[in-house]
Amino acid sequence: MSDERLILQEPAVIRVTNAAKIELKANTVWNHIGQIDQGDVYRTCDQVVVVNSFDVFEAAIVVSESNLVGFYLPIEKSFVEAKQPTALQFTTE
Repeated sequence: MSDERLILQEPAVIRVTNAAKIELKANTVWNHIGQIDQGDVYRTCDQVVVVNSFDVFEAAIVVSESNLVGFYLPIEKSFVEAKQPTALQFTTE
């Protein structure tokens, strides 16, 4: 696992099918916690990220080539795809 930390420069709004929109705050620090087939998984302590669908799930973001492609649900060990990949503006720490 990498010690990579990313800082989100601009806020972002992500949409997933059958769920409320997910807003990511600017200036949040994201720590690399692993990798899945869809991309690298990052978690933050700066905000609680949830996928609110038929149930509420705590989530980590999944990034591939600087695009958020979806969310990893650690408790369920599953991936939720974003409606469309969203470019995120990160700096590295």
